[in-house]
Amino acid sequence: MPVEQYKVGDHVRVKDWDEMQSEFGGDEYCIETPGYLFLHAMKHLCGADFHIQKIQRGHDATVFRSEEGVELKSDGEPGRFWLITANMIAPYESDATGEPFDDLGWESVLIP
Repeated sequence: MPVEQYKVGDHVRVKDWDEMQSEFGGDEYCIETPGYLFLHAMKHLCGADFHIQKIQRGHDATVFRSEEGVELKSDGEPGRFWLITANMIAPYESDATGEPFDDLGWESVLIP
């Protein structure tokens, strides 16, 4: 989905590692997503879903932040977070039963 089609409030999920790797290439350390790399240290975010709260357009890429305020934290330090771009996310979908996919829960996403 092109970056222009995402808007604040959209429910999205972080793509799976294998899905991004087949789309963009890379190795066991990172995926070569345009704009910013998706690093192996971010792999725990794969499959997590969130609502877009803020969209920041920059010269390298457009970055999405979560509504939940967690901002997809990269570590325990305030204000530090992983950069999530349009190439790393997809629209959130439910499974065949109509039930939402289980997500990691934001407590699982945070790194103490």
